[in-house]
Amino acid sequence: MTAEISRRGFLKVSGFSVAVLLTSKGCRQAVVRKGQLDVDTDAYPAIAWIRITPDNHVTVIVGRSELGQGVHTSLPMIIADELEADWNRVKVEMAPAGKEFWDPVYQEQSTISSSSVRHMWTDLREAGAAMRELLVRAAARRWQVPREQCRAEMQRVIHAASGRSATYGELCLAAAELPLPSKSDLSLKDPSQFRYIGTSKPRIDIPGKLAGTAQYGMDVFLDGMLYALVARPPAFGATFATAIGAYDEKAARAVPGVRDVVRLPGDRVAVCAETPSAAFAGKKALAPRWTGGSHPDLDNDALDKVLDDALQKDGITVLDEGDGALSPGLEVSGRFVTPYLHHATIEPPTCLVRVAADRCDIWAPTQIQSRNVNAAAKITGLPADKIHIHTTYLGGGFGRKSYGDFVDEGVLIAKKTGQPIKLLWTREDDIRHGIYLSSSTAMAKAHYKSGVGITSWKHKVVCDPIKWEDGGTDVHATVEGVINKGRSRTYARSHFLYNVSHLNVSYVHTDRPVPVGYLRSVGFFHNVFAVETTIDALAFAARKDPLQFRLDHLNRKQHPRALALLNRVAEMSGWTKKTPENRGMGLAHYYFDRFPGSYLAQVAEVSVDIQTGVIRVHRVFCAADCGTVVHPGQVVAQVEGGTIMGLSMALKERLLVEAGGVKASNYHDYPILRMDEAPEITVHVMDSREPPGGIGDASPPLIGPAVANAVFDVVRRQTGKQVRLRRLPLTPPTVVQTLRKAPGS
Repeated sequence: MTAEISRRGFLKVSGFSVAVLLTSKGCRQAVVRKGQLDVDTDAYPAIAWIRITPDNHVTVIVGRSELGQGVHTSLPMIIADELEADWNRVKVEMAPAGKEFWDPVYQEQSTISSSSVRHMWTDLREAGAAMRELLVRAAARRWQVPREQCRAEMQRVIHAASGRSATYGELCLAAAELPLPSKSDLSLKDPSQFRYIGTSKPRIDIPGKLAGTAQYGMDVFLDGMLYALVARPPAFGATFATAIGAYDEKAARAVPGVRDVVRLPGDRVAVCAETPSAAFAGKKALAPRWTGGSHPDLDNDALDKVLDDALQKDGITVLDEGDGALSPGLEVSGRFVTPYLHHATIEPPTCLVRVAADRCDIWAPTQIQSRNVNAAAKITGLPADKIHIHTTYLGGGFGRKSYGDFVDEGVLIAKKTGQPIKLLWTREDDIRHGIYLSSSTAMAKAHYKSGVGITSWKHKVVCDPIKWEDGGTDVHATVEGVINKGRSRTYARSHFLYNVSHLNVSYVHTDRPVPVGYLRSVGFFHNVFAVETTIDALAFAARKDPLQFRLDHLNRKQHPRALALLNRVAEMSGWTKKTPENRGMGLAHYYFDRFPGSYLAQVAEVSVDIQTGVIRVHRVFCAADCGTVVHPGQVVAQVEGGTIMGLSMALKERLLVEAGGVKASNYHDYPILRMDEAPEITVHVMDSREPPGGIGDASPPLIGPAVANAVFDVVRRQTGKQVRLRRLPLTPPTVVQTLRKAPGS
C-alpha cells in the first residue's frame, strides 16, 4: 500500500496496452505504449479503460466503488461480452480518482443512485466492440484476407477459410498501429449472441472477502502512522463552553502513546496516538466542556410537532392537473409518519491520509472520489492532480459514504500534524454524528366513484430538504414515489402509477437542525408507503380485491410493464388462494423512476400477535423488472438485501433525539433486524430487453406498505377490526395502540 504512482503512471505499468476511453461524447480509443500515454486525458474525461497486453490478458479498470453490489463483476462482464474476451483471462482493477473515470451523466466519479450499469451500459458495450473491431482488423491485415472473413471468438481472431487463428495478446501490438474504428463501424451484439450478459458469473470480489484478504478502509496501514479520534459536540449547534480551557489538552497529552492534540473547525478536537487504545484514552482525558447547543430541548416529540404544524400549511404545488370538478364519490384519507433513519453501515467511516509537500494520498471506502479530490485540494492547497484517492472496498455505503466529512477530517488532521493519520469513527460517532434520512409526514386523500374510477388524489408531503452544495435543494427527492418525472423528465399526471381524473401533489419544506441527506431509496421510502397503503384502503372501501383494484386502475399506457409484474407476483404468492386465518397477505408495487427506471412488486405474508402487537413476516414474494439484466444472481441478491433492509426500517429503526442531540449510540438503541427475524424471500427477475434500470436503491421501499397491508388483512379476519398502520416503525406498541383505536368491520 506504500507504492506511489500517478494516474498516468497507473496506465503505463503494463509495458504496452491498447486502451479505450469512454467519454460523455461517446467512445474514443487510444493506444498506450511503453512509457507513453498518447491521449490528453484532461481533454477527454473517461469513465473506463481497457488494457490488452501481449501475455493475452484483458484488464478492465473500473472507476466505480465496490459496495457489495457486484459492480466490479457486472461492468467488466459488459465489456468482456462485446469484446469476445475469455472471462478466465479477464482481470479487474479499481481505478484511481480522476476525470478519466467520470460518470457520463453526473460528470463526476461516483457510485450512487444505482447508476453504474444504467449509465454505462451503452458506452461499455461500444468500448468492447471497438476493441474487438481493432483486433479483427489487425488479424485480417496480418493474413492479407478480407476483414469480413474474420471473426472474434473467446479472445482469439479466427479465419475459418484457412484455419488460422491468433490470440488477442498476439495481435495487440499490430492492433495498436491501425487507425481507430469510427463509431459507425462498430457492430454491437444482438442480445441473442450475449455470452456473459444475463448469466450469473462468480463475483470477482468474493474470494478475497471469504479469505480475509479483501481490503476495506480499516485494513490499510502505513509505517509511522498515528490513529486519530475526534471529540465532537454532543448536541446540534453546541460549541466549546469557553474559548480557553474548554478541554484538557495537557491531560490528553499525558496519556502514554498520545503524540498530538489538534483543534479542528466547528469546535472539534482530535487526539492522535500510536495505538487505538491510546487514542481512546486520550480522547477520554480531554473531558471537553460544551454549551447546550442551539436547541437544548429538542427531542423526537418536538421534531414531530414541527411536521404536524407544517402539515397545516399550504404546500408548494408540484403538480395540479386534471378535472377537479368531478363528483368525488367515496373518500379515504390518512396521515403517514416516518422517522429519521440512519444508514447503519457495518463499517463506520474511516480513512488513512498522508499529506506531503507535493502530494496527498487518501485511502478510503468512498462512494464519491471527485468530491474527495476537490475538498482535499482546497484543504492542502495542492492542485487536484496531486490528490490521489485509493478506493478500498466499502463495508456498506447506502449513500452515507458519498459524503466527504470523514475524509475532510482526516486530511485536516494529517496536514496539521505532518504525520500519516488513520482516522477512526466509532459506531457511536457514526450514529450520533451522521447524515440522516429525513423524518416526514404526509396527508393522502383519495376519492373513488363506481363506474368512473379514482376521481381525485391529493397528496401533501412534509420533510426536511436535502441541500445541495450550490445551495439548492432536491425537490424531486421530496415527492419521488408519488409523482415521477417519466422519460420527459417533467412532472405529469400521466406519470402517476394509477389513472386518476385529478391529481394534486404538494410539499412543505421544514428546517430542523438534524442534518439530512441521501439514504438508499430516499423519498421513495416514505412516499411509496403512503401511496400503496392508501390504494389498498381505497380498494377496501370500494369492496374490491387489492390486486384487481390495482390492475383496473393501473396507468397501462405509461407503465405497460407493471401489468405483467403484478400478475407474476400474484402467481408466485398464490394470491387467489386462501391463507390460514392467522396469516394475512399484503401487496405493494411501484416504479423506481431513476431513468430509465425499474418496476417492482411485492407480496408479504405475515402474522400478528394480537396481545403483544408483534408482527412476524414469514414469506416475501417479489417480482422485479429492471430492464436488461447483466448479472441475474446479483439482482436477486440486491432485492433480497434491500428487502431485509427495508423491513428493518419498517419494523424497528428510529433515530432517538434527546436534549438537542442524537441520543442513540449503537445497535442497542438503534435496533436493526436480526437474522432470526428475516423472512423467506422468493425473487423472480422478469425477462426484459429494455435498457438497464437500476436495482440496488429500488428494493427497500416496498416491504413497509406490503406488511402494513398484510396486517390489515390478517387482523380484520381474526378480529373484525380495520387496522390501518400509517406510522413507521411498526413496533409492537404502535400496533397495540392502533388496535385499540381501530373500528370494527
